[in-house]
Amino acid sequence: MFGQMLKALRTAKGLTQQDIANYLGVTPEAVGNWERGTREPDLATLLKLAKYFDVAVHYLLTGTDDPNRRPPWPEEWEPAVLTLVSQGYSPEEVLEAVRLYRVLQKELPDLPHLTKPLDQ
Repeated sequence: MFGQMLKALRTAKGLTQQDIANYLGVTPEAVGNWERGTREPDLATLLKLAKYFDVAVHYLLTGTDDPNRRPPWPEEWEPAVLTLVSQGYSPEEVLEAVRLYRVLQKELPDLPHLTKPLDQ
């Protein structure tokens, strides 16, 4: 899904793989590999791409219909969420974990470990 989304965003803006490669400091071959799905970028690169195209990382990963729709977690959680996705959890599993975290915060607000941000 990521490769399809990257290619769609790139071509919609009339950019070449070389343009994206120049921005990221990688080779055009790397961009082509991402678009074909034979390789995946690291987390830092994924964040840069989302910022470059002004879309949510969630959109790049899942291909939601609205590129401006933000994920259901706070922006500061993005690195932790991306870490989970890079470890093999699906976006749906991460979303379920976020839902559970919010339920626990609501139902058990006095537990100290639930008052800390997700990435600590």
